[in-house]
Amino acid sequence: MARPGRPAMPKPKLHPLVDSFLDMLTTERGAAMNTRQAYWRDLADFSLYLRDKFKKEVVDATGEEIKTYLDDLGVKIHVKGKNKNQIATRTVARRLSALRQFYRYLVSENIRRDDPTSAIDSPKQTRTLPKTLTESEVSLLIKTAAQSGGADSIRLVCLLEMLYATGLRVSELVGLPMSAIGEDMQFLMVAGKGGRERMVPLSEPAQKAAKTYLDIRPQFIASDDKGTQGQWLFPSRTSESGHLTRQRFAQPERPGR
Repeated sequence: MARPGRPAMPKPKLHPLVDSFLDMLTTERGAAMNTRQAYWRDLADFSLYLRDKFKKEVVDATGEEIKTYLDDLGVKIHVKGKNKNQIATRTVARRLSALRQFYRYLVSENIRRDDPTSAIDSPKQTRTLPKTLTESEVSLLIKTAAQSGGADSIRLVCLLEMLYATGLRVSELVGLPMSAIGEDMQFLMVAGKGGRERMVPLSEPAQKAAKTYLDIRPQFIASDDKGTQGQWLFPSRTSESGHLTRQRFAQPERPGR
């Protein structure tokens, strides 16, 4: 998405086999749209680099050219000065992983006989401890969210209480259908990998927040909705999916979204 006030940049035209690979990820492996977009960005970056430096298309890359790209990528991140070693290592590892998947796909389809990434070792990553909020920090966060008292505030408190109680990812929570919450609101039914459902209990504060939110939930459903919004636990009148997005969840409060 383009920044406010700036026109969207046109997407570069990549080799058709990149699209075929991405379609395979979606249809055969059930990859989510965010995953597909991440692979597209990684493959687009390498494709443009290869065209500029070696005048070649991504399907014809050699192992040495891929090594050169990954080396240059690490140097580029260092120069930008972003958390240097850790970001460089993670980015290089992720790009290499995307390239591995792509070239393995080409080999499986008999488009290439060799995998140019097979001799490239992944960079070693140091393990970092996850950063967590203290109980007092979480309480302050929820208290701050409740200050305005409007519909958006009530919804945000419910979202935060549920995240804190269940440990779900934001993308999991905002994409829950209305049927995921039990009538007594003591638990959520969450679909995992392979379509398997698991029951996730809600704390008393989360149950209370859910009851308060459900009273004002209709405010987030358009009057002419044909079911695309009403089927979601956290509907949205402006989202194409019909439910609140993780990007919107992270944005400053704007009434009526």
